[in-house]
Amino acid sequence: MKRLLPLLLLLGSCADFVSEEMQDAASPPPLKENEALVVVFRPSTFGGNTQFPIFEFTGQDADLMGFSESGCYFEDRVAAGRHLFITWGEGEAYIDADLAPGKTYYIRCFAKMGLLAPRPRFAPVRRDSEEWKNLDSELKGLKRRELKPRVALQDEKAREERARSAKKSVDEGRLQPTYLKPEDGR
Repeated sequence: MKRLLPLLLLLGSCADFVSEEMQDAASPPPLKENEALVVVFRPSTFGGNTQFPIFEFTGQDADLMGFSESGCYFEDRVAAGRHLFITWGEGEAYIDADLAPGKTYYIRCFAKMGLLAPRPRFAPVRRDSEEWKNLDSELKGLKRRELKPRVALQDEKAREERARSAKKSVDEGRLQPTYLKPEDGR
């Protein structure tokens, strides 16, 4: 039991890890006519201070949306239509989304045990899921964050290349994404 206590203290402190690339978020502007809102949240502290980059693809263009941080969420306004959301760590996760204008879509990001590091995973929150029923209470306790403006320039080329490599796996059919459909928004 004495050996277990330091481990429990370390795991409990993981909730305080946040990324240097993110900051507390300001109040968001309202959605424009042809926009959808995507909310990426990570309620679990499993994986501790590992923050996974989240990229959005429309066609071949890759945009860094933010980083998943334990106990936090971020929002991104995107054009309605088809998008591919990608993250990576020890492994990759994908969501293929068809987003309707004026709706809000939710993506739960979480970590699974990997061989050497946490593996990122995505769970699209759909109307028929258990997560949908608990969504408001789950988000209530999370801190709202946003990408710092300077991060968009810093290291973005290297991250974009990594994101393009991950997208190629989906394009070639080697990896299958999960899906968000227009009716999954609220």
